[in-house]
Amino acid sequence: MNALRCSRGSSLAQWIGKGAGTQDSRVSPRREWVVLIAAAAAFCLAFLVEPDWNLKQANLRCEGQPVQVFESMSACSVDLRPGCMCFRPQNPWAPAYWIVLLPSFGIAAALLMRRRILEALSSLAGALAVGGGCALLLVAQRESFDAESWGYGMIFVAALGWIILVVFAVTRLVKHLFISPR
Repeated sequence: MNALRCSRGSSLAQWIGKGAGTQDSRVSPRREWVVLIAAAAAFCLAFLVEPDWNLKQANLRCEGQPVQVFESMSACSVDLRPGCMCFRPQNPWAPAYWIVLLPSFGIAAALLMRRRILEALSSLAGALAVGGGCALLLVAQRESFDAESWGYGMIFVAALGWIILVVFAVTRLVKHLFISPR
């Protein structure tokens, strides 16, 4: 692997963590814990303040009839006829919220954490799992959250976590190759 050298002379193997020493000498355990706790709290909070967090309205769609609006999902689902479906209207800002927020988490964590990449990735993954679990527990208190939502919720949290981890790794690689003086 010594063929893969950066312009500054350090190898990618050292960057990944296989080189001499397991941590950067500048790593402060307290700083790393603060960053990880902040990442978990921010990830949990992101689910609670997303654009649809306070949406109570529900729409009823039946074939051949105009959409009816109800004040809540429970009011919509009373006497639900076959061929009809209750749903919440899609907020157009929700996808933009996640598209901007997720890379921001990854970039911020990459710039704030100083551990070697594998240790930092595993620590961040654990923090995101804790934050995502917290979010699922809090979001589960909503009336619209049913048993099926748990499975989808875990997949959604895992997918968002993977996006953050990929952005984190790419940011650290770019920082290592082009920005960090060595």
